[in-house]
Amino acid sequence: MLTTLGIRSAVVLPLAVHQNQVISRLANIHAEVGKLVPELNKEVNIARAMFKWDETQAKKVFRKQLRAIHHGFVIRDNCHPLKTVLLGLFQIPVWIIFSISLRNLTFMSQNLEPAPESIAGLKTEGFLWFPDLTSPDAIIIPILILFVNMAVTEIHALRNIGKQSSLQKILLYSSRAIIIVVAAAATVNPSSVSFYWLCSSTFGLGQNMLLMIPKVRRMLRIPSTAKESSTPFRDIATNFRKRFNR
Repeated sequence: MLTTLGIRSAVVLPLAVHQNQVISRLANIHAEVGKLVPELNKEVNIARAMFKWDETQAKKVFRKQLRAIHHGFVIRDNCHPLKTVLLGLFQIPVWIIFSISLRNLTFMSQNLEPAPESIAGLKTEGFLWFPDLTSPDAIIIPILILFVNMAVTEIHALRNIGKQSSLQKILLYSSRAIIIVVAAAATVNPSSVSFYWLCSSTFGLGQNMLLMIPKVRRMLRIPSTAKESSTPFRDIATNFRKRFNR
């Protein structure tokens, strides 16, 4: 638990802050570019009349100039879109490595005779309802994992309720399916592994909620955007009620 908190605090949280900074800058760039579209369209129409371009060529020039403007703003604000995936590129491998390592340590404690003291401690150093970290907890931890991960997914979905694109719907339903699979896997994995999953998810939920608070975002130098709400939690509660009042 402490190791998970340490990695989250030292590495994952800074990456999450940076990801939010990049996303906010990109959103502001999109709005800034949008304001320039009418003027750019006007200039292209003038050039089209001067150089006798056809509609296809005019559209090609318009798109090229629009991309150039957008690219210039991205360089200016140092917010390349690929930076938004840095958190996932770090977090997913760490999650996999930790899970495999804990699972291997558990099997070592069962198969080595005598097991090293540091590994043998897995049998006695759990707490609350799971004192033996080498045995699965088929009920409580999986339910908590399901609840926490669903909370993360649904809070994200409820922040922007309304008409969703097909891709957004696919991602939402895919996320829910993966959460159910992970919770099911937790019923057969050793408690050491499932407890790590629960700790990681819980800290992730707290991190996401922290980064929703406008004052915290300003302290962390995350730019404000036109779509940012000053009352995110109230909006989530309102959208939650709307979902069930349809």
